Amino acid sequence: MADRSFAPDVFHTPELAFGYELRETSRLLLEALKRRIAPCDITLAQYFLMRQLWEAEGISQSELSDRLQTTAAASVQIIDSLEERGFIKRIRDDSDRRVTHVYLTAKGRTLRSKLLHFAYAVSKRALRNIAPASVVELRRVLALIRDNLEGELAEQVIARAVPF
Repeated sequence: MADRSFAPDVFHTPELAFGYELRETSRLLLEALKRRIAPCDITLAQYFLMRQLWEAEGISQSELSDRLQTTAAASVQIIDSLEERGFIKRIRDDSDRRVTHVYLTAKGRTLRSKLLHFAYAVSKRALRNIAPASVVELRRVLALIRDNLEGELAEQVIARAVPF
């Protein structure tokens, strides 16, 4: 029988710890933002949808779902609630009636600076006491991690497409 007393503890490797730390940091960032935007009676899902529209107003509902990485049904629910409150409006595409484009209303546009200010305040608090050069390095490393994982996911898609 092999002696396992010298085997590494795979549950405490840096590779596993960093994933947990990223998730916990993300959870805390989202919770802090949720609390900041709560007085505006806006949910995180609504905030993220509106952010997409601030960047690309008039995109289709299906494009919004893709960008938010959510189902069409979930996006429609968020869009319905924002439309009922007068923050956005939907307009059918003249050339394809199946396609609906989503636009901000004047009321929806007025929330932009206030909500982005809250996001900035959360980020500023999160980065307090961290040197600007460290923030630049963090962003560089996170971009590399995203690239690595996107490559991994692309390889998995290609592997599934190859017949055996």
